[in-house]
Amino acid sequence: HGLRASRPRAGGGAPGRRRVVATWPPAALVLSAGIGTRLHPLTLVRAKPAVPVAGIPLIARILGSLGDAGITDTVVNLHHRPDTITAVVGEGRQFGVRVRYSWEPVVLGSGGGPRRALPLLEDGPFLIINGDTLPTVDLRALWDHHQAHGGLVTLTLIPNPAPPIKFLAISRG
Repeated sequence: HGLRASRPRAGGGAPGRRRVVATWPPAALVLSAGIGTRLHPLTLVRAKPAVPVAGIPLIARILGSLGDAGITDTVVNLHHRPDTITAVVGEGRQFGVRVRYSWEPVVLGSGGGPRRALPLLEDGPFLIINGDTLPTVDLRALWDHHQAHGGLVTLTLIPNPAPPIKFLAISRG
């Protein structure tokens, strides 16, 4: 997987912002509040991150990979079927992490969820991991790349092996 970042600005970082250099390991936020409609009927009884992949809930795989990478401070945001996540995760000790929860009474989206969780995260940069994705990127290399380039945000991208959509169906209702 390639790491991409925009070129750093002269002086590093975004205009009007100090470049923040932080040490490893950062805190991590796992976005897990979504409804999971594309996985119905599986998500009628559990949150999408609690759905098993090869017999192991996805959230367990994610937190295990964070713990294996040396990340110890995590926040998991919750909304839909939160009990199915907390029952698997608890305090996170079995994954080598400490887990705190950020409850969303209403789904706040990919921007609102992190904003609500900010008080639970350490000051400085942190990782955001989607709760419905198996992280396969080297998180330490990503962190080092981000720090070296001084960007405000660094994203990882993977190639999409699916062919492009060649047709569109429109239903008249």
